[in-house]
Amino acid sequence: MSDEKKSNVVPFKKEMKFKRRPPQEEAEAELAMTNFKEMYVEEAIGMTIPILFDHLDILGFSSSDEGDDHRGSLVVEALRAYLYQKYDLPHAFHKIAMNIFTENEPGNLTLRDDLNIIFRTRKQKKTKETANTALQNK
Repeated sequence: MSDEKKSNVVPFKKEMKFKRRPPQEEAEAELAMTNFKEMYVEEAIGMTIPILFDHLDILGFSSSDEGDDHRGSLVVEALRAYLYQKYDLPHAFHKIAMNIFTENEPGNLTLRDDLNIIFRTRKQKKTKETANTALQNK
């Protein structure tokens, strides 16, 4: 090796050693993959939501109005549920979405008119009537 090439090489005094991890159990590997998918979804949301709300703000739909935090959170959770579905990850909105829309024509979903949702406060005790919350009269 010429002197010029030797000056561009960084010598290491020790040989770098990496600890090898023993083989993972299948459940541990699945958990790691699930965590990776959730992290990727969170990154996608972090990149997408600010752009979406910026565009809505430009169009005159300001998100700084009182009470918009809850409605904005609904949009974020809907997007999270959509992305979770792509990875077969569970989300509470999946069941809700299957029950609040009807298909009028193939590929054309509309919100049901006959929604019967009962909301209760955290202090109320669960009863058969309030526990059977989501929808009646399917």
